Amino acid sequence: MEDGSLPDGFVESGPLVPFEALHASGAVRWIGPQVDSMLGIVREDIDPQAFWETVIVPDDQRTVTASRARTVEGSYSVDYRVEHGAGDRVVWVNEVGRVLRDPDGTLVIRGYLIDVTDRKRQEVALWKSEERFRSLLRHAPDAIVLTGPDGIILNLNDQAEVLFGYSLADVAGSSIEHLVPAPQRRRLTELHEAFERDPHRRTLIDAHGFDVENRFGATTHLALSMSRVTAADGSSHLIHSFRDLSSQARAASQQAVRRVRRVANALPALVASVGIDHVHRFVNEAYARWLGRERDQVEGHPVRDVMGDRVYNALRAPIQDALGGSAAHSRCDLVGPTGEPFPADVSVVPQFDDGGAVHGYYMVIFDVSREVAESEADRRQRAELAHVGRMATLDELAASLAHELNQPLSAVVANAQAADRLLARTPPDVGEARAALSDIAADGQRAGGVISSMRELLERGYRERSVVDIREVADDVLSLVNSEAIRRRVRLTVHAYPEAVPDIMGDAPQLKQVLLNLVMNAIEASASTRSRGGSVRIEIERDEELVTASVSDDGPGFGNDDPEDLFAPFMSRRPGGLGMGLAISRTIAEAHGGSLTGSEGLDGGARFTLTLPRTQARPERGDDA
Repeated sequence: MEDGSLPDGFVESGPLVPFEALHASGAVRWIGPQVDSMLGIVREDIDPQAFWETVIVPDDQRTVTASRARTVEGSYSVDYRVEHGAGDRVVWVNEVGRVLRDPDGTLVIRGYLIDVTDRKRQEVALWKSEERFRSLLRHAPDAIVLTGPDGIILNLNDQAEVLFGYSLADVAGSSIEHLVPAPQRRRLTELHEAFERDPHRRTLIDAHGFDVENRFGATTHLALSMSRVTAADGSSHLIHSFRDLSSQARAASQQAVRRVRRVANALPALVASVGIDHVHRFVNEAYARWLGRERDQVEGHPVRDVMGDRVYNALRAPIQDALGGSAAHSRCDLVGPTGEPFPADVSVVPQFDDGGAVHGYYMVIFDVSREVAESEADRRQRAELAHVGRMATLDELAASLAHELNQPLSAVVANAQAADRLLARTPPDVGEARAALSDIAADGQRAGGVISSMRELLERGYRERSVVDIREVADDVLSLVNSEAIRRRVRLTVHAYPEAVPDIMGDAPQLKQVLLNLVMNAIEASASTRSRGGSVRIEIERDEELVTASVSDDGPGFGNDDPEDLFAPFMSRRPGGLGMGLAISRTIAEAHGGSLTGSEGLDGGARFTLTLPRTQARPERGDDA
């Protein structure tokens, strides 16, 4: 085709069986329809989770699993046997796969199953050639030891002599068990027995590596695979292939170090690897730039000497935790080369050696200046919005507040006039005059309380959070809305736990704003459907962990509306309402670690519930409006 693309159905119509499976579990995600003709298996009947365990001959399953497990990324090839679906024969399959990573990071295997039954028959014939057999031994890259089925050594190649330190003359006629360590000999016997149980088995891999010490004391980490071959006289032999994994491990370790360095240099964080002696082993480019130095001026130098006492002292506690074996995370202010402090999230993670002992630690430092600045700006914006909400609520209460103030002030005037008349008598009625003056003081305090509550709500700026008694907050709210409730002929009732125990850590004006908004909404809802007035009930409860304040009304309820919709900004059911009261109230509740929800009342109407955590924590800086 001119554009180089494959024709439709090419993959599905080829002689191979394409498949895709998860690398971790082997679960089949897709397999081609050719599986029916090659293996006699109906694709629609396949169990994706148990496909391989069902079709692969049991003795070959370890071989397949080991081949896949050794390949984290890249290609592999493995031969194994599959029971044909008809149950009348065994099919030799060559699986050629490639391990890839999906966009979401999942490792998957994509490959083909190839019928190599005929090839296997031809290989047996070829192996009967003694010359080919000897050539294989001589030129194989791995250490090869040839034994009889009883494990008696018949031959070995040059690589095996170098690996184990013995010549053929030294070991011919002895058991191969003498070449492997004692803990591995039982496993070797099990592998030999697996061949005896299955005369058709050709290959077997031990997935577990082990260490071998040669006659000169040198230790090598090896992997073992075994194959059965047939000699020219028809006798059966076992080939033991020992692969040196030490050099591979060193190469993999070096490659891993290079990979870590590339990743660390690409990160926006400051990354350092430090030994138990507090000397930098590795730092990334960002770490060196933060210190205003080159990497070679940091690596190999003590942390304290490079950072200076001020920064080192700020990190001393998490470093000590890491050296004790525990990861530590904290936020603190650090100082860069310019001398300007900046907020940083610091993680110090211990490094363990193979024996589980701490031999160093990693430091990962994120500059969170922008995050802190944005959080501060967001907090100020929320505070201003909450302040606007309180202004709007007080605007609605203006007439009622005027009446609430007018009552004590009128009483003050009346009592003052009465006191004047009582003192003008002959003789003056001092006792009654004192009573009138006492009433004047009480009415003045009442008016002052209303004004103080209004001022507290109208204040803006930041306040320290303190311990609050939610009952006192509710009492202040009732004093503000009492006249409004009377004007609308709505009866207010409060049910609260008796003990006055301040056990909420928070901002009292903000919590007052939430309850004020809920009570005002309840009064309006209750009055809207009651020509002779309605009722609003406030209940305050607590348990060992939470304090709950709920406001219920006997109004029309939510109807067909979802209560959650009312918490959306600019969503209002009141004519002329801003639709921000409940949204702001929920924000305040969540900022206090609590919640605000709406639900149908038990006797109709609506019920809004404010839940806050009880705490004995020390005061912390909180939002305000």
